[in-house]
Amino acid sequence: MNGSVKSFRHTGGLTWDRVDDRVVVLDADGSSMITLNPIASILWPELDRQASAECLVRMLSSRFTDVSTEQLRHDVDAFLDELLSEGSIEVAEPA
Repeated sequence: MNGSVKSFRHTGGLTWDRVDDRVVVLDADGSSMITLNPIASILWPELDRQASAECLVRMLSSRFTDVSTEQLRHDVDAFLDELLSEGSIEVAEPA
């Protein structure tokens, strides 16, 4: 995935809230709930505003200075790919 070009956002119909250090996401009819891990919970709110993979990597790099940028890029791409395949996020139209 070339995340530096694409931006991503939540798909419609999802609601979410933070519970302690985790984000809980509900689908439109409340039949499916996902609890994100603490790192994914840092990234999720950024997708509320629309964000590129590179933006997410930079944000994590500033918090986790002991992790290589390459590792963070790999992890962010895997996170976005999983959410795309689940239908939780979508590629945003350019502004």
